Amino acid sequence: MSSSSLYGKVVIITGSARGLGKGFAEAVLVSGGKVTVCDVLEDVGKETVKEFGSRFGKDKVGGVVSTLIGTLLETGAAQPMKSSFNHQFRSFGIDAM
Repeated sequence: MSSSSLYGKVVIITGSARGLGKGFAEAVLVSGGKVTVCDVLEDVGKETVKEFGSRFGKDKVGGVVSTLIGTLLETGAAQPMKSSFNHQFRSFGIDAM
């Protein structure tokens, strides 16, 4: 996607609490998109959501989907992930992951 094609799009980015994932999330926000921070590092993810909300507007950043992903990775159960995405889709929408 070019940066102009990200304008207004909602993107879930895994591993976006820090590092490269956070950088990708920031690039989406700078391009006018919206992101959902998704990481197993829940506390760091919450700080990232707070930071991005302050910088780009709270309406541009969805909540952390961390504990559900942690459950999925630890147990292999897909239901928490499905529930998380269903909730995110209803409340924020999803254009890309």
